[in-house]
Amino acid sequence: MATTVKKPERLKRVVLGAERHHDAKDCPMFLELLNSNLPAQEKSKQRLMYEANGATLAGSGSTAIALSNIVYNLVANPRIGHKLRSELRRKVSDSKNLPTWSTLEELPYLTAVIHEGLRSMYDPSKERLPYDPSQERLPRVATEEELIYEGGSTLGKSKYVIPRGYAISTSAHVVHSDESIFPNASQFDPERWLDRDGQRNKELERHLLSFSKGSRHCLGMQ
Repeated sequence: MATTVKKPERLKRVVLGAERHHDAKDCPMFLELLNSNLPAQEKSKQRLMYEANGATLAGSGSTAIALSNIVYNLVANPRIGHKLRSELRRKVSDSKNLPTWSTLEELPYLTAVIHEGLRSMYDPSKERLPYDPSQERLPRVATEEELIYEGGSTLGKSKYVIPRGYAISTSAHVVHSDESIFPNASQFDPERWLDRDGQRNKELERHLLSFSKGSRHCLGMQ
C-alpha cells in the first residue's frame, strides 16, 4: 500500500528530472519523448506522467497479477501442472540453457495455460479490488465519419448507425465470462484453447480481449 501511495510522487520526480536535466541514465524513455518530433502539447508534464504510470502498471502490476493467477491455478489443478511440466521438459533439457522466446511460443499447452490465466483474471490493465465489471471498458470513437453496420439474421435484416464522435465499448470480463463462447467459464481449463490436434485454437483466440483489440491494442501483449 505504501508503494502505491508514494508512486505518483516518485513518478513526478522522475519526470521533473527529465525536464530539467535530461539525464539519459535515469530516464531514457522520457528523453525519447522530450527529444522527439511530437508537438509541444504532447510533451507536457501531464502526458509524461500518463506514460510513466502506464509503463509501471504494464511492467509490474499487471504482469504480477497474471502470473499469480496462473501459478495459483497450476497448484490448485495438479493434472494441469503435470501436463505443462511434461511439455516444458521436452523443450528444456537444461535449466541453465533456457530456450528462446520464439521457441516457447511454439509450445501449444504453455500458450493455452497463459491464455486461460489471462481469460480467468480481471482486466490486467485495471488494478482494482474488489472487481467492478461496470468500470472496465474498451472504448473506441469514430472521429471522422459515422459508422453503419448492416446485416441479417433469423429475425430479419438489421442496420446500426453509430454517429461520429460517439464512444462504443465492450467489457473484456463480460466476453471472457460468456458461456456461449467459453463453456464452463468459471472453470480453469487450458484445453479449451486447443483444437482436436492439440494445437492452438486460433478461432477462439479471437475472443481473448485481455490486451484489447485492433490497431490500439496493448503493445505489451507479446
